[in-house]
Amino acid sequence: MNIKITKAPVGGCVRVPGSKSMAQRLILAWALSKTECCVTAHSGADDVLNMGECAKEIIAAIEEKRTSIPEPLKVGESGAVLRFVMPVLGALGISADLKMEGRLPERPMDPLISQLRQHGVTVERAADDTYHVEGQLNGGIFELPGDQSSQFISGLLMALPLIGENSELRIFGDIQSRPYVDMTLDVLAKSGITIIEDGPGDFYIQGNQKYRLEGEYEAEGDWSGAAFWLALGATMREGLTVAGLNSESLHGDREIISILKRMGADINVSDAGITVRGGKLYSSITDCRNIPDLVPTIAIAACAAGGKTIITNAERLRLKESDRLRAITDVLKAFGVLVDERADGLEIFGGGGFHDGTVSSHGDHRIAMMAACMRGLTPEGPAGDIIIYDAETVNKSYPGFFEDYRALGGDWEEI
Repeated sequence: MNIKITKAPVGGCVRVPGSKSMAQRLILAWALSKTECCVTAHSGADDVLNMGECAKEIIAAIEEKRTSIPEPLKVGESGAVLRFVMPVLGALGISADLKMEGRLPERPMDPLISQLRQHGVTVERAADDTYHVEGQLNGGIFELPGDQSSQFISGLLMALPLIGENSELRIFGDIQSRPYVDMTLDVLAKSGITIIEDGPGDFYIQGNQKYRLEGEYEAEGDWSGAAFWLALGATMREGLTVAGLNSESLHGDREIISILKRMGADINVSDAGITVRGGKLYSSITDCRNIPDLVPTIAIAACAAGGKTIITNAERLRLKESDRLRAITDVLKAFGVLVDERADGLEIFGGGGFHDGTVSSHGDHRIAMMAACMRGLTPEGPAGDIIIYDAETVNKSYPGFFEDYRALGGDWEEI
């Protein structure tokens, strides 16, 4: 789907969908629990739906006492689904094929696969887009780097309590995107699973534990999706309100509030939601080691700010759905923004005169949303229209994004 954005949002209130990161963890914990439980995601995101389908197949195999799943499990383009389900299959001793889409086959997996192979699981590339997993995961000492993907850590933390032996998971170096690991630990605690962290990144996991996620759970509002509206509000004098967010969330992207405040935005938190109004925005220096998904949203505010905004420690963005640092650079330049791409981040020179442009989403949901929000910085009228190719990629995390865009007073048409 290609769209032309003809009008920028003018303000109002929008309620964001449930967090796909939290929903994925809750759904997998539900699948592993032999208890009555209801998980409400409030999201039709592709990544959540793919986890749901994989969970159903895992449940069926467990209930029917099967050691294999005949049809390939479709993980889509979700790194979390692939990296969580693969070790869980090993822990359950269930063989299956995992079929990937998009750029996911190119994303790193070696550290996780190496540990699985060393502990009894066979992982082979059955095709360019498919991994085959079989064998029984054994306990022992597992070692992972902390600077490649927190999803490797979360996947093992969810799998290791299921096996017969005790295990230790040692992380070398600081854990980047640590808040995502904390979200996993929170879901595990809710599920009756005990994980002991004896010092940063040194986890002890007792075997033969039972998942018992009971009751009703609702995935909290998605801070990653909300961040786009909050950043857009920071560029608007009237501002806008985002409802449905947990201000005490473990989600690292909650940091967008502090970042926008530091840049000069006026932010008010109330029972109605979080309201952001812009004024004079200032440049900033932001370390995105733990919040890489916020880089596209910080870029929006940076364009409206005076001076040079510096984004650092974001090199892992090169291994997302796109090379996200390169994609952000390409999109901003298409709109007349002066930006320098660095090995690990960006330098964005804001406050300039921006113009209309035609851009690709680069097959990346967050790039499509960023480009749409840039309409708020381009001139009014037809000369400021923005065209985005392959905009349907927002379905990966926020399928209602463009409907919410209209709800805030913006407008667009499919072309």
